[in-house]
Amino acid sequence: MSTQPKENVTFMSLADFKAAIGVAKLDIVKNPKTGKLFMSANNKAWKCKADIDLQSPLAILIPENGNLDEACLVNGSSENVLASI
Repeated sequence: MSTQPKENVTFMSLADFKAAIGVAKLDIVKNPKTGKLFMSANNKAWKCKADIDLQSPLAILIPENGNLDEACLVNGSSENVLASI
């Protein structure tokens, strides 16, 4: 059995992610054929956690390499989050 090192990830707020990619809004889309969710803006798509709860705080998970093309929308939790919009 081999073990792989855990990847270090960071989280970005939705506002910071939208500013970084130059969009005003992000759409959460469900693929009608596969049922999988993804996040979309300007004809580009990003991963989305399969069981995302849009009523809970949201964050963008950024992989260790910092590549925003590999970002993923996830539920984030922080004691400092007052609201997610």
